[in-house]
Amino acid sequence: MDELKASDGKLNLQKIDDLEFKRIFQQAKLLNESVEIIKDPQGKSFWAITKINGPNWYWVTVYPQSELTIKALISTAPLVILGFLALLIELFLLYRILRCNVHLPLAKLAIATESLARGNFEMQLETERRDEIGSLARSFSSMASQLKASFSQLATYNETLETQVQTRTQELENILMDLRLTQSQLVQSEKMSSLGQMVAGIAHEVNNPIGFVHGNLEYAESYLQLLIKHIELFHAQSTVPIEIKDHAEIIDLAFVQTDFPKLLASMKMGTSRIQEIVSSLRNFSRLDGFDIKASDLHKGLDSTLLILHHRLKRSPQIPIVLEKNYGNLPLVNCFPGLLNQVFMNIIGNAIDALGPIDTAKITITSKHINNYAEIIISDNGLGIPEALIEKLFDPFFTTKEIGKGTGLGLSISHQIVVDRHHGTLVCRSSPEGTQFAIRIPIDSTILPLSS
Repeated sequence: MDELKASDGKLNLQKIDDLEFKRIFQQAKLLNESVEIIKDPQGKSFWAITKINGPNWYWVTVYPQSELTIKALISTAPLVILGFLALLIELFLLYRILRCNVHLPLAKLAIATESLARGNFEMQLETERRDEIGSLARSFSSMASQLKASFSQLATYNETLETQVQTRTQELENILMDLRLTQSQLVQSEKMSSLGQMVAGIAHEVNNPIGFVHGNLEYAESYLQLLIKHIELFHAQSTVPIEIKDHAEIIDLAFVQTDFPKLLASMKMGTSRIQEIVSSLRNFSRLDGFDIKASDLHKGLDSTLLILHHRLKRSPQIPIVLEKNYGNLPLVNCFPGLLNQVFMNIIGNAIDALGPIDTAKITITSKHINNYAEIIISDNGLGIPEALIEKLFDPFFTTKEIGKGTGLGLSISHQIVVDRHHGTLVCRSSPEGTQFAIRIPIDSTILPLSS
């Protein structure tokens, strides 16, 4: 101001040793519009420049950038925080809804399925629900009641037959045995068909909401990265209000920024796992099991193993080791649903035979031999006595404790492999373990199932 007064209002800015004045003057001379707002090239302030034509003056207003930045951040920070909190609340509500409306009812259905497989027909399901889960629960309860009545009638009829067999000739005894086998197979087939329909229905109903959640997790993760980047830019400023810094420490913002992406990643992994399980359930419970189709036996084996996964992980200390030695098998013309039932019976028996041994192991090997596909399922259990091997495929014969086996699994498996597929099912056993070898013709004329 002293220099301006001394120059009588004709001060030459080029002669002043003030770099900022010189930069402003240089920019003012480049003025194209009546008013321009320019950012300081050094990033310290904003310049509003206009020219007064009368005296040919330049009017320049300088506003520090730091003050504008603080005001902008203070106005946007609540919106960012509210958006982040709203996202957290939405994800928590979504988790609660999925857990209460999908996960827990499906867990009850899974427990009821296992209970039904063990022969326990008394179960409590949420049949009063008015959604798809409630419909499935009512269908399942109805099926359980029908199966209970069928088994009760069958048990009563078997007791009557056993009384009659004692007073009949050997010929009548053989006829009655054939009748018992036929009836038991019909009941077993009806049970598997009903369970297949139920599992297929569950898989269909679960697939849609899980797909919706899995797809939206991608957007949630993207939005989260944008919010985290915005917060990082905000905290990178040198003039962040002390209240915001204190609040960041209170909520442990650094931990939230690190842990929340991990939480989303674990949720994505969980939904992917559910989609994989649903796909395997749909593959295992194929309703086209009575039609001959060119099928991949390895997919059937993998679907069966996924369903039995919880039994393979019997405890963290002594899990069952699973070894798969798959060969190069072509597509096989077969009844895929029936072969899945065979795989389920044999692998389930192998798991039961291993018991509590510490080094339990199941090995599945596949080979292509001439015109046959061979599947070998072996375990390292204690083996089966030679005297019992000849009876393994007899109807109602079981080596399990009373009430833990029907004696029909291997009998029906033998019929499926030998009668329906013109193959072979052989059991070999030793003190080092048991082996079941299944051979199925790859390309042959297979008789259709009788009605």
